[in-house]
Amino acid sequence: MAKIFERRYQFLLKLQQWAEPIHSGISRNLEVLKIQYKPSLDVSESMDLTKMIEVYTEKFDKIKNNLAEK
Repeated sequence: MAKIFERRYQFLLKLQQWAEPIHSGISRNLEVLKIQYKPSLDVSESMDLTKMIEVYTEKFDKIKNNLAEK
């Protein structure tokens, strides 16, 4: 799952670079396009893959423990 987050961030960076000049032309430079990814976990593009895996594992374990208690 962490690799998916990492790939999404990479894709959105490419999408931003591609779409920004198109949007600028459409809006006649009156608006600036900003694409933002808001994942369900508290991860950011500045995290390395190891940290993302750690955050994902902690969240998964928490969910698993909550289900076991029910």
